[in-house]
Amino acid sequence: MSRRQIVFYDNQTRLVLKSVPGGTITKRTQILKYVPDLPLDRISFYYEDEDINVIPGIDRVLALFHGHTPFLCDPSGASKALYSLIKKRHEAISLVNSLKVDLRYGMGDQVTGLEALLEFSILYPQKKIYAGINPHFANIVPYLTPHPPLVLHGTKDLPPETYYVNLNRDIKLWDPRGGLQGLACLYGTEIGIEDVRQSVHLAMPPDDQQSWATRAGININDKHRPIIGIHIQCNSRSTASWKLQPALDLATLWHNKTNGDVFLVGDPAKWIARDPWTFTTSWPCDWASTAAVLLSLDLLVCVDSGPMHLGRAAGINQLIIWGGSGPGDILGRAPCLIDIRADIDCINNICAGCPKGTNDCINLISSEMVWTRIQTLFPHLLNPHPINLGLFGTSGYAISEAEIAVEAPATSAGDPRGLSTPPLFDST
Repeated sequence: MSRRQIVFYDNQTRLVLKSVPGGTITKRTQILKYVPDLPLDRISFYYEDEDINVIPGIDRVLALFHGHTPFLCDPSGASKALYSLIKKRHEAISLVNSLKVDLRYGMGDQVTGLEALLEFSILYPQKKIYAGINPHFANIVPYLTPHPPLVLHGTKDLPPETYYVNLNRDIKLWDPRGGLQGLACLYGTEIGIEDVRQSVHLAMPPDDQQSWATRAGININDKHRPIIGIHIQCNSRSTASWKLQPALDLATLWHNKTNGDVFLVGDPAKWIARDPWTFTTSWPCDWASTAAVLLSLDLLVCVDSGPMHLGRAAGINQLIIWGGSGPGDILGRAPCLIDIRADIDCINNICAGCPKGTNDCINLISSEMVWTRIQTLFPHLLNPHPINLGLFGTSGYAISEAEIAVEAPATSAGDPRGLSTPPLFDST
């Protein structure tokens, strides 16, 4: 366990007042022993690693969301701890020729983690890098290209000098050390990279796409185009989940205006009051099956979630409903027209749960707001013309070029279900 120092700061100005090595504060009144010149209610503190150089009167602290430890930043606003970590990781990794990086957590973490590994492989082509995959994602990650050789979590049969890295949540999104750079950049810090600008792509051959969709109990050829997908559930953060009723209202608006069908993305048990023009998977199915259906969509409306990241990797038309997070801290980019956010004072806070108890950042977004954005950005979906998709047969509806120009990876016939899933252990 690393040693630490106590950092005291002014609640109002966020200016660092004093740094004290070692020790623990057990009662608030103890603060006055170290900082006697301000009222007690003006002073807060947190614990910082001892090797971070804290400069009272110059450095400030920044809290990205309610109730979480702030991070120390220099006068320019740069996170001092973040760059200290990057330096340490870079120094350690520079001494090895081989490393294995275990990707953890959810679907979005698989995508953004692979983007960090892609950046690493470009910066350090002489080093061998392996991606460690949880078996839960073993059928989808091979379709995310380009990727390094894939091995399962726990694999030890690698070169003896291999350096092991576990992409750990403590330095990611909910540790606000540099959280405005995007999730892929925060993963990059753990392998010594300051910036990540690479993207991976969801590339699924047509035969595989058809097979995985069929496995999910869906025949896209039976559906009426244009098809919209709607995903509203974020399992880890209540502030990033949209309510059921506006989503169902949007489904009705879509069908009434376009005569198209609606794919309700996610656990089918959480969708109720289904109309004849809506459909779900037959059960909470695997990620490859979900991805196969996503690839067939004309538009995906989603919250900050795994399907959002898969849709981004696939290059399909998207509208993203943000709450409790934003495109800056998740994707490392400024908001644009595909982002739908509520106009409230606290919108740029990062909240896993709403401190006000209202979830207004996402609850204020209505079906009408989303529909207006659809009309603005995707009028061609409302006035479609015939085109051959080349994936599920001929459709009477045009979709964006990005949706059909997906390069397919090499495949293998080794999948026990008869699907040509790319091999998990490959040399891509």
